Amino acid sequence: MKYYRKKAIFFYIGLIIILGTIFILPKGWGITTEKSVSSIADKDTYIDTANPTSNYGGVNNLKSGWGIFSDIREAYFHFTFTDKPENVTKAELSLDIWGVSQTMDLTLSIIDVSWDEFTLEWMNKPVHGQTIGKIIAPSSGIYKFDITSLLTSRTDISICVNMTIDDYVTDYVYITSREGYSSWATEDAPQIIWTYLETISDSSVDAIPGYDTFFVIGIISVFGFFFTRKLKDKKF
Repeated sequence: MKYYRKKAIFFYIGLIIILGTIFILPKGWGITTEKSVSSIADKDTYIDTANPTSNYGGVNNLKSGWGIFSDIREAYFHFTFTDKPENVTKAELSLDIWGVSQTMDLTLSIIDVSWDEFTLEWMNKPVHGQTIGKIIAPSSGIYKFDITSLLTSRTDISICVNMTIDDYVTDYVYITSREGYSSWATEDAPQIIWTYLETISDSSVDAIPGYDTFFVIGIISVFGFFFTRKLKDKKF
């Protein structure tokens, strides 16, 4: 009889552990999913050698390239990382480039000094820093450039989009500015698209056990009933 009681005690302890696992542990588990969020430029403008003392802050469309009289046009964008999520796996600069009549090779350069959207002009333009790559635009569309490797220890980033003398063509493109996109077409805004991993905990889901949980409990109970009966009927 003592042996039977000991076995029964062990069985019910095991049952309690199993039930605790069902009701408690899953709440700490989660499903990792990939999501994205965007940071729209907080300032942008362009400059033009044809009008070296003019400022174009606040315009709906920026210009980059060369004019018909060889005037140079450069677009500038600045982003702060206030919307940057944790666990970022990828960051892309996204620009809506249009008015393309021929393939355009646009150079992307880091600007390491601060500038003001409403005072920047050709005469006080900042020096270009590191060239980070190019956007090759054969036609109008939204173009993305991976800048993930540039984000280490940065809290903001400033980028110039221009055409170098090596890629000279007598043409320029328009780039939709932060003032120029529509609320129904936010993908047209100059932005950084953050791709990140998010873990969704089961505790955020309905806490009431589902039918599968009750089914498992029922199976355990039936098993326990016949197991204890078998031990009770067994002669020791």
